[in-house]
Amino acid sequence: ILYGSICYLWISMLQQRAEIYACGLMSSVLRALIYIHTLYKMLTLILQCCKWML
Repeated sequence: ILYGSICYLWISMLQQRAEIYACGLMSSVLRALIYIHTLYKMLTLILQCCKWML
């Protein structure tokens, strides 16, 4: 009985950790995507300005 409960606790702990890790990973990926998106927008704006200048 004790062994089973320890295994259960360990598995639940691992699940929580995996969830936290997945959340962190998702947030970092989202941040990177937002960063890339803003950079792309800035670059397109700069290119448009250059076209207008020329």
